[in-house]
Order: sequence, then C-alpha cells, then structure tokens
Amino acid sequence: MEEQKVPTRLEHVRQKLMEGIVLDRWIAYWHFCNHRIGFAYGSFDPLDPRCVEFLYDAVEPLQTFVVGLYSDEMIRKTTGKEPNCPQEDRALMLCGLECVDSVVILNEENPKALIGKLRPQRIAVKDESQAKAVEFFKAEGGEIYLPGAAAE
Repeated sequence: MEEQKVPTRLEHVRQKLMEGIVLDRWIAYWHFCNHRIGFAYGSFDPLDPRCVEFLYDAVEPLQTFVVGLYSDEMIRKTTGKEPNCPQEDRALMLCGLECVDSVVILNEENPKALIGKLRPQRIAVKDESQAKAVEFFKAEGGEIYLPGAAAE
C-alpha cells in the first residue's frame, strides 16, 4: 500500500495561492457552507505591519478572507516603477498570514470580475480612492470596510 505524503507547513501555505478551477471550487464550497466572505486587494509592496493590522481588522466578523494581489506587471503599469518585492514573495508572505484563506494574483486594476465571482459580504479598502473604485459593490448590498471610517 502506498503511503500518502502529508504536506509540510510551507506546502500548506503555498496551497493558498489559487487560480482557475481550484479557486472556483473553493468559492463554491465557501458559498455552500454559507461563509461570510471578505475581500481586499492591492500591491502589498512592501507588506508591512500596517498591512497586517489592516487585514486582521478587516477579517474580524468573517469566516473566509481572500486577498487579490497585484502582479508585478500590474504594479509596473500603474506606478511606472519596479516592485520592491517580487509577486511570488509577496504572495508567500500573504499566504503565511493565518487570517488569509486565499491569495489570487490580479492582472487588472479593478478586480470587478473576481468580486462578481466571489460575491463577498465585505470588501476592505485602504483609502477613499479604492473605496470609489468598488462603489458599485454597495449597490449590491455589500459592505465596504475602510479603517477609521464610520461603518457603512
């Protein structure tokens, strides 16, 4: 009988980086289980203590939290600069956070398609400009979480 290999902790962390059908199946599972899903997105370049606090604060009333991570290409396109840290490293650090259930690499500035697929109850944003970019979400009954702002 063949022995099954138990994934190491690092392999388990890397499995949080999702795309395609794997992501679709997890989304279906989370919805089937009636999880309150949260979403945040950005470059997280660099991933600093304020980012970590932001993510932990945003996830508080939720069961599942997904982070959209801008690709290196997207950072170059929007800022005209090279990222401080490669997307693989930023993704690994985000996946290593206990509050993050999944990380998805984003190649678009506004992740409207991913938000439509996720159907989260809450989107956490870092500032007013990001809140404006997901304003459509409030019309669909979702909550936009902006630290320091009054609850919406």
